[in-house]
Amino acid sequence: VNDLGGTPAELYPNYETIVEVQGLYTYICGDEPADWLDEGDKNLVISGDEWLNNCYDGWVATDYEAGDFLYDYMGVDQTYPDMNGAATGVSRLIAVDDDEISGDLAAFVADSLLLNYDPNYEIGMQNWLDGVDVTDDATLSYWGVSGLIDTLTFAASDTADTVASGVYMELANGSKTALFAFDALSLNTMAVDADALHGAGYNWIGVYPEGPIPQALEWMDALFFASTDDDVAQIPSRFALRQNYPNPFNPVTSISFDLPTDGDISLTVYNMLGQKVATLVNEVRTAGSHTVTWDGTTDAGIALATGVYLYRIDAGDFGATKKMILLK
Repeated sequence: VNDLGGTPAELYPNYETIVEVQGLYTYICGDEPADWLDEGDKNLVISGDEWLNNCYDGWVATDYEAGDFLYDYMGVDQTYPDMNGAATGVSRLIAVDDDEISGDLAAFVADSLLLNYDPNYEIGMQNWLDGVDVTDDATLSYWGVSGLIDTLTFAASDTADTVASGVYMELANGSKTALFAFDALSLNTMAVDADALHGAGYNWIGVYPEGPIPQALEWMDALFFASTDDDVAQIPSRFALRQNYPNPFNPVTSISFDLPTDGDISLTVYNMLGQKVATLVNEVRTAGSHTVTWDGTTDAGIALATGVYLYRIDAGDFGATKKMILLK
């Protein structure tokens, strides 16, 4: 992606969920994901302590307003760059009780553990922690504590300011976004009364299921765990029609859809004139995730032309249509 100079806009339609864990480079910048999110039922997760600085505020505290991508799509009202004040050391993070994304982690640390942002130790990177103000339409998931901790107790930060460092929101069209202004892989814990920073109470939260990214994906209904029972299938929680893959295609592509209940299903392909090209499914299907394949070589023995085609699913009261491109 770096060789392409960023994330080309034509890649977005191939995905329902995109996660960027920002390291040395930032790939998703500006308002380029806006059109993709506007399609509805998309998920975007951003994690990184320089994403805001590289792409938006240039390391200067900045206000945002309606019409700005950060405000409308990420729930950010203002940014506070590098609020911990130094590149090395450890910063404190605070998970929010009963929150949909950080609540499980808050329960995990409870009264016996402290949550640290510690990229120096975990991944050998610098420690710059960013903060934000959260819009009225968004929800705060993590607090960051300004300054560095220089003792092994919370007392060093008792008088420090706390600033939001995690935010998530759901758009009116069902798209969901989550921003962590820190590297989610760099979280660990220490005991409240630990004698050594990485001694008693140490857990590498960056790889735990209670961590920010797995919890964000679970809130988005985008995280699926394999069943321990081969006979138990994962049943989707809602109807969904997925983008075909590959797209563009020549001449075969796959189309997936999710059914939360059994029912009569119709999956049909049309050309841009509204003429039916193919019927892929017209039968009762059981609840679950399904995939069908379409060979766009011919329509009743007639070669199909390069161009845009529409595919539509109807399942009870649910209906959805998406575009695909046959490219010969």
